[in-house]
Amino acid sequence: MRSSRARVLTLVAGVALGRLALASAAWGFGFRAVSDDDFARVTIAQRFVAAPHLDPTGTSWLPLPFWLLGGAMKLVGTSLAAARGVSMAEAALATAWLAFVALRAGLSRGRVLAACLFASAMPWGMQLTLATVPEAPAAALAAAAAISLASASSPLRVLGALSLLASVLSRYDAWPLAFAFAALSARDAVRARGRDRALLALAGALALAGPLAWSLWEWAKYGDPLRYFGLVRSYRRALGQGPSLRERVLGYPRGMFDELREVLFLGAGALVTWIATRRRLVARAELAWVRPLSLAALQLLVLIAGDVRDGAPTHHPERALLGPATVVVFASIDAIGARLSRLRRRTAASLVASLALAMAIWVAQQLRHSLRFYADVPRTREIAAGEELRAKVPRCERVLVDTRDLSGGVRDYGYYAVMAAFGRPRSVEIDRDQDPRKPARASSFEAPSLLRRRAEVAGARWLLAWGDRHREAALAAGASLVAEERAGQQGVRWALLRLP
Repeated sequence: MRSSRARVLTLVAGVALGRLALASAAWGFGFRAVSDDDFARVTIAQRFVAAPHLDPTGTSWLPLPFWLLGGAMKLVGTSLAAARGVSMAEAALATAWLAFVALRAGLSRGRVLAACLFASAMPWGMQLTLATVPEAPAAALAAAAAISLASASSPLRVLGALSLLASVLSRYDAWPLAFAFAALSARDAVRARGRDRALLALAGALALAGPLAWSLWEWAKYGDPLRYFGLVRSYRRALGQGPSLRERVLGYPRGMFDELREVLFLGAGALVTWIATRRRLVARAELAWVRPLSLAALQLLVLIAGDVRDGAPTHHPERALLGPATVVVFASIDAIGARLSRLRRRTAASLVASLALAMAIWVAQQLRHSLRFYADVPRTREIAAGEELRAKVPRCERVLVDTRDLSGGVRDYGYYAVMAAFGRPRSVEIDRDQDPRKPARASSFEAPSLLRRRAEVAGARWLLAWGDRHREAALAAGASLVAEERAGQQGVRWALLRLP
């Protein structure tokens, strides 16, 4: 018994360490962040550290990621590096939990290890482990809940429901799973007896607890139980003319094909394997994955429907698909593993080594592609400015941060990276609100008189200006230069100044 537990603990720990090691490879390639959401979430968690609140954002974002990140940062500090470290640890722990649930569901240790490493080695799996957004842990927890349905164990179903509760309080794309999970658990409870019936009923109630609690909170606080959907829809529509109906219908399938192609290849290989060997497999083993895969398909269909109605995530469909993709990975590796177990050990080892090499080449190629596509996302200039604020601005003083407009009047959210690196968002006043649902306003840094009045209203003695023109306006307003970063002949990137 002890040796069995030791083997399980070793596997679970190895899976967690493997995820961290693979994420560090993405860091070595230069990946730092998915989008400005990474930094926005860090600033909200930093505010939570200073003033904990049941609803840390007051927006459509779900609260659990901020409770966890903010609670951890209360212990380890509010720096951007600390936030990244906590986010990586959350993804690693969620993957370890997924491995534990899969083992309890009946998968062999070798297949669980292979599936967890594959899911962690996918380019988006590696990148989202590093990012300070909740997709990686939420996807692992949602996959754990789906896989628990492959087992007849009622205690495991409760563990799956707890996983799903955490996932639905982190990401809306897991909500369809909650209703399907609850319905299946209720169906099984009707057929069960005694303790099993009670546990299955409890699992169904836990699955629904997250959506129900959040909707009741929105109703009690704002008078609208579905307020979060309205906020998402209004934001998407404020961005302007969106894609056509055809593009919306095909958006998520295309996202799967473009960004999660390795999952499709693996699934195709598993399908061929299943067709070739299905007569030799036990019927029960074949049907064990029907429920988990059905939930994955349901999630995809609901995301497509939400995209058509402006109710799905605004960007990056592949991020919302990470949970269903993880379920497909586990099911595929189980099917392929069943075939490999019938081969000679040397032949099976050669095939596994060849697949691992092909996966490594594919991942390296995809990571290079991602770095080209997200070349501006790391926000190195903004982070440097925020670190300068952290070093120079006393804790009792406030900063007025300049915001920029990009070409074509596109609003820029780089100031979130400044605030995240600064680590004290409550000491920052943003010059202009960049929410596309609100009317645009001229920059206070365009004229010295406007800047003086804006700084006085904000109670700010420190100014962070972008570009030569805004730097000169701050100097003309009476500020003295404290630090700046220049880009050769292009002039000043940013300047930190102090008003008398």
